[in-house]
Amino acid sequence: FLKPTNARSNFLCQISGIHMSLKSSFSLSYRSLNKTDRLWAIVLFIILIAVTSLYFLNASRLNPTGNFSTYADDTYIHLRFAHNLANGWGIVWNQGEQPVEGSTSFFYLLMITMIEKLGVQPIWTLAYICAIFAALAFLVTLIVLQKINSEHLFENLAAVIMLGLSSRIMVWANTGLEVTLYAFALALCALLYIMYRAGSISPYIVGLAFAVTSFIRPECLAIFGVTVAFELCTIYLSGTKKYQPIFALVGSFLIIYLPVFLWKWSYFGYPFPNTYYAKTGGGLIQIAAGLAYLRTNLIETFIPSGLLMVIFLVTMKKDAYFLEKLYLLIVLLSSWLIVAMNGGDYMLKGRFLTPMFPILYILVGLGISQLTDRISRSYRPILISGLLLLSFSLWYIEKPIVKNYADKPFPSAKANKPREIVSTPEFVAIGRALHEIAQPGDSIALVPIGAIGYYSGMDVYDMVGLVDETIAHEPFAQEFIKESWRPGHDKGDGSYILQREPTYILIVDRLTDEPLPGVDDWALQYKSVVEIWNSPLFQEQYQFCPIKTKGWYINLYCRNGSTP
Repeated sequence: FLKPTNARSNFLCQISGIHMSLKSSFSLSYRSLNKTDRLWAIVLFIILIAVTSLYFLNASRLNPTGNFSTYADDTYIHLRFAHNLANGWGIVWNQGEQPVEGSTSFFYLLMITMIEKLGVQPIWTLAYICAIFAALAFLVTLIVLQKINSEHLFENLAAVIMLGLSSRIMVWANTGLEVTLYAFALALCALLYIMYRAGSISPYIVGLAFAVTSFIRPECLAIFGVTVAFELCTIYLSGTKKYQPIFALVGSFLIIYLPVFLWKWSYFGYPFPNTYYAKTGGGLIQIAAGLAYLRTNLIETFIPSGLLMVIFLVTMKKDAYFLEKLYLLIVLLSSWLIVAMNGGDYMLKGRFLTPMFPILYILVGLGISQLTDRISRSYRPILISGLLLLSFSLWYIEKPIVKNYADKPFPSAKANKPREIVSTPEFVAIGRALHEIAQPGDSIALVPIGAIGYYSGMDVYDMVGLVDETIAHEPFAQEFIKESWRPGHDKGDGSYILQREPTYILIVDRLTDEPLPGVDDWALQYKSVVEIWNSPLFQEQYQFCPIKTKGWYINLYCRNGSTP
């Protein structure tokens, strides 16, 4: 009979109500089953736990400081920024320079910084953090399905197992990026909004969740706008004209978001992350490339998830949670459109689409339920088993379980370069080799700034502008985007880079069997490289000085008088 007397007790009361509501939903679903169905439900729960455990198995097999790191090069950008911030130098790329928001996920940066402040090396923890957030995303997905589809426990469990078997989620969980964190946060925002509509929680909690998620990825701002627009439409069409919850929703969002946003604007000097300016501004070329990126990745992930979602769309009918299901569909489609309008991504495996997979597989669960409602109950286990077998087969084809490379030596030159050392492992090797020759005050200009910047300890000048405000805010040169589109890698300014007088310039950013002077077709993709190579100043002031590491050559150009 005690009533909450302040905001804190009211918040705790609502959290307790959420817990009781969810516990009741699972309990009722399970108790409504007969003995055979309960056994089948237990089997599906065990399979889900086993699939989730694969993510932690992957994390335990990774050796992020070994020769074969699976982290993305962008992960090391987060790590370098976090290291500088944890050491009191501010959110800067090079010590002593002006702040720059070269890390798109502000929340993730702060989280990594806090880990380092606690005395733990973040590089060892990111794989486990990604696994934890993947598991939380699966849990929230199941909770949403139980909330809006409570009479189909089997189908809900099957959909979440299929989500866990998605090689996209598993691959990105191995890269150390914020993909699974954002996936969890988006699914949680959707759950909280659904619970608000059911009267279980206050709109204030929904607004707070969206505000925090907007600092995990800025694209969430647009999704919050979609949510507000959806709520306005439902209130208007209902005829109640009670708009007070909208003010609570938006107000609580602004209370958290606006002060941090204004502080960031004041601190960095521009409203959005520097990466936004480095990647956007391509006009119709950007949009066309974004749509092509969307099409390619949807084709790769459409079976079986997309086909099952289509079944849900075709058979969609008005029921107790019709508006909530419609909301999830609108959020999914809006998210896809946002990614396309932003030009997509240069990385493979759909990095910017993967965080929407929990919502996609919620719709998959609804689609499976529509199927099982139309067949005999005795055939339901056969259908679900078939879908799980198909999902397992598709997952197994890509085999996203990481091999244990902890003690495997780096391959020697003269052998064909193994696929697994291409990209990040190469950059790690280059960064470590540069650290061995670096002198105080040395600097290097290059394109792949992440692992090389993290391990070398040098000042790093970014040729494409991801962490450089000057290059990022320059307009695109049409000749470098009309034939190809690589977001974040199409801008450049060779004259500006040369004015900074780097000690070293890396033109060919890969390991080679023999010294490779000059440029190659890959290097000529980059505007800064082309302008540097064609500059008389570069030819006059720099000389080719390759260095050898692990039997491979790093093709450096050294400023005159700075031979390593």
